Amino acid sequence: MIRQKDTVVLGLSGGGDSVCLFLLLASLQEELGFQLKTVTVEHGIRGKESRRDADFAAMLSADHKVPCRMVSVDAPAYAKELGLSMEEAARKLRYRALCEAAGADGVIAVAHHAMDQAETFLYRLIRGSGPKGLGGMYPVSRVDGHVLIRPLLSVMPEQITAFLAEEQQAFCTDSTNRDLTYARNRIRQKVLPELMKINPQAVLHICQAAGKLRAGGQEMGEALLQEYLVEEAASEKGSALLIGRLAGVEKNLREQVLYAYLEKEMPGMKDVTSKHVQLLGELLFAGTGKKVDLPFGMEAVTEYGTLFLRKRREEETADWEVFVPLLEEGELWSVSTDMWEIRMKRRAAKPEDAGHFPRKNYTKWFDYDKIKNGLSLRPRRNGDFFVIDQEGHRRKLKDYFIDEKIPRQERDRLLLLASNEKVYWILGRRMAADCGIDPGTKEILEISIYRND
Repeated sequence: MIRQKDTVVLGLSGGGDSVCLFLLLASLQEELGFQLKTVTVEHGIRGKESRRDADFAAMLSADHKVPCRMVSVDAPAYAKELGLSMEEAARKLRYRALCEAAGADGVIAVAHHAMDQAETFLYRLIRGSGPKGLGGMYPVSRVDGHVLIRPLLSVMPEQITAFLAEEQQAFCTDSTNRDLTYARNRIRQKVLPELMKINPQAVLHICQAAGKLRAGGQEMGEALLQEYLVEEAASEKGSALLIGRLAGVEKNLREQVLYAYLEKEMPGMKDVTSKHVQLLGELLFAGTGKKVDLPFGMEAVTEYGTLFLRKRREEETADWEVFVPLLEEGELWSVSTDMWEIRMKRRAAKPEDAGHFPRKNYTKWFDYDKIKNGLSLRPRRNGDFFVIDQEGHRRKLKDYFIDEKIPRQERDRLLLLASNEKVYWILGRRMAADCGIDPGTKEILEISIYRND
């Protein structure tokens, strides 16, 4: 795992887990003959608290004569640019900094422990991940060509706390770990404690289950694929699935093959979910020349009896549409896309509504009588416009994107609430001026959106 003369780069946040691993690696440095370096990343999220943690990590490294690189990034801007969750954006920037510090052949060390593994397993389980995703984190893996080690992956948090107390070593506490708006925090603080009441060994057993899936999942998936796969290395396909052969098998087996194919062709994807498998399953029966969008700029395409993945072409914009049904009063309707879960409810307006409508970007109220005809959810199209003021002046959506400096890749991912070319809401962004509620509103359409990650 670590060889003599290796450079080991540790991600040191200042939290208890990374401080524990730092002390252990620092104590082994001379005995095993490797050189330890640390990287502390300030993500631009927590303000003074974040800078305090970075300073602590730098001072701890200096106290042990270990070189430390401090890196500042803007995770909120990066998340907005690529349409990522804040957690995912911070993770990508963090690993980028670690890889840069590791140079050509350095080993990267991170301090994930058993609770992190159990949390990852449950998070991926509820998202519908396949066998590879449910295998959780690997003790030894690779990231951008570098060896990545997780020495504490079988260690419980209370063992880490006890070690730090014995060493009389201080550490920092990240206040965002208590923020229950993050799904992983809810799993850690709400779900896992309840499971441990049922069985105190719940975390251990979840980690063991993940280990078994890691051991058998990849081999089983590769074996399943062989019968339905054709290699086409000379073309853009790389490898493709034989539609005729796969479409004729039983549904559960077909889904296993699709899971394995997605995981093979999208190794950079953190986890493949049942939603992606469902999209590919439907594509098998859609006919030749059809395609569906997948995350990370990928698309699945059918052509001449095969289904394959490729990078989505820059000049192409996804063209699909989900029509919103006419709702009865009190009726709730929801739909899930790759990025969003959208919930709509029709209700009678109240006198007090006009003065208290929500101002958040993720919940909006619409006058139902103004927008109910031909309403749909879809990506952008040529000719789209929205009304920008009460006088009815229009603005082309394309001009809005240019003025707001929204990158092309993000424009293609934005979801619109529209009727033909008329846009009522750019989800998570601007709402048109001619569809809001007023004192004369009788029926309200309340729309709330939630990121699927």
